Amino acid sequence: MSEASKQDSTQPETVPVRIRRVPRISAFVATGVVLGMVAGILIDILGPDARCPHDAVNSCRAAYSPSVTLAFFAVLGATLGAALGATIAAVLDRMFTRG
Repeated sequence: MSEASKQDSTQPETVPVRIRRVPRISAFVATGVVLGMVAGILIDILGPDARCPHDAVNSCRAAYSPSVTLAFFAVLGATLGAALGATIAAVLDRMFTRG
């Protein structure tokens, strides 16, 4: 009998665990940055300057060069995309912790 009690004490105790599935916030933020930059670039390319008639280009062109506006909208889109991605990740994390 002493051998049986030794075997029981050496076996590890099984404890039920719950696996918590959480979103990777960095992946959501990085995706938001990329999608935001693409959206900002598209807004710049397809914006009001793109719709100017060819004979009135000088009257409706902005005071900034196209590369400056492209960079501005790309950075603005990346910032807003990162914020949106982080918000979505936080909401999903909250949903998974309650479930």
